Amino acid sequence: PLQTARGCSWRKCAFCNYPRVDFGTYRTFSSEKIIDTITYLQTTYDCQHFWFHDNDFPPDRAKRTSEAILKSKLKNLFFYIYARFEDGFNDNKLLSLMHKSGFAQIHWGMESGCQRVLNMMNKGSNVSIMSQILKKSSNNKISNICLAFLGFPGETKKEAQETVEFLREHSDYINLLGLQTF
Repeated sequence: PLQTARGCSWRKCAFCNYPRVDFGTYRTFSSEKIIDTITYLQTTYDCQHFWFHDNDFPPDRAKRTSEAILKSKLKNLFFYIYARFEDGFNDNKLLSLMHKSGFAQIHWGMESGCQRVLNMMNKGSNVSIMSQILKKSSNNKISNICLAFLGFPGETKKEAQETVEFLREHSDYINLLGLQTF
């Protein structure tokens, strides 16, 4: 496990307490510090698998980190991250770069497959973009883990069913599902 950031870059989800716990700040390691830390752990302890326990890993950070990993010539590493379905991930070039640098798995904070519910949550995600990202990520050999929940206040039974249908329709691109109740 590695924690290279404190706080969340989004800080707007209606259900989340992170902005209150971390006082709304978002701080990250530089790409150089990430590389130094990974190099130390790989050299000293022969670590190959690194799970970034950051609250989220935005696309611009994923790009900078991937480029730094490739530039450093680190090899045979596997990275796992938590991320939000942001439009920046809807990019084959970025996902290919991430895969090439060792990003193997993304745990997506999906929450819902219904646009109205995502809007109520202030998630900043778009269902059609989520669909595209899942397909592109899978096609770039990155495993998709979707984290979702049912029962958000105001969600109807029909809207909960939309989430189930979204998951069913995208099952070829989802490697694991974490489905909870709110």
